Amino acid sequence: MIIDIIVAFNDVTITRNEASKLGMNCKTLNGRVISIVDQMVIMANTLKYNWKEITYRLYATHSRNISPTSKNKLESCGYKLVRMEDNLLPDRTSNRINAYKDFTDGDFSMVCDCDLLFIKPEKFNTKKMISAKLRNQPTNGIFKQYSDEVWKFLHKINNISEQVFDNYHNRSHFNNGCIFVDNNKKHILKTNIESCAKNVLLNIETLNKHTATKHFLEEIIVSLAIMKTQDYDYLPNKFNSIVSSSNGTEGYSMIHYASNNDVNKFRGYGLEKFL
Repeated sequence: MIIDIIVAFNDVTITRNEASKLGMNCKTLNGRVISIVDQMVIMANTLKYNWKEITYRLYATHSRNISPTSKNKLESCGYKLVRMEDNLLPDRTSNRINAYKDFTDGDFSMVCDCDLLFIKPEKFNTKKMISAKLRNQPTNGIFKQYSDEVWKFLHKINNISEQVFDNYHNRSHFNNGCIFVDNNKKHILKTNIESCAKNVLLNIETLNKHTATKHFLEEIIVSLAIMKTQDYDYLPNKFNSIVSSSNGTEGYSMIHYASNNDVNKFRGYGLEKFL
């Protein structure tokens, strides 16, 4: 099995102020802000040293110009750079919709964020179209006391059956940090994402009344698109786990440091090759 690991990015360093405006958090290393490109280098090194048993290929899609320095960094650690102009959401640095296009020749794609540390190989369900991580939520989910109302509205405008909603794990949604998808069916998910994005953006004024919308917008759209397929499974429990410190990471197969600031907390796992 060949896995195409795809990171959709643009060559930027997001400052603390910019991150706050976008509803994101700023990544640092030893106290200094690190660029998206350097996060991708860290990720590639963890794959190189910890995924030796897996056949994979690295791709990076981008929609803006890349500096010669960044280009050299990424190509030196194994990324094939692919420029594509589409951008699903305005005012975002990601062009993630391009990752779902048919431009690779592996068996499965793993569409990833850049802030991931691969620690050890995992087994994935190859019988389903998609596997993704169900995000653990407080009792009421990201929309708090309005979660039932908002998710029912989102399902309605995207023609997702009530049965899917009723079975859907108490208002949780999928984390967008890693989506494992069958390349033969990837076009279905892409079509769903585009359709759901259109419907969500048409109702964005209503949804923006909830503070969670800004931060989780892309995750909301991709979650709806996944649910619409009704052909998905969950990633292994210790894979794409959002971990905020190096304490208690034993047993994890892939760490997502989305909520962490200083990546140096996770020294090891291949990071020493970058640091």
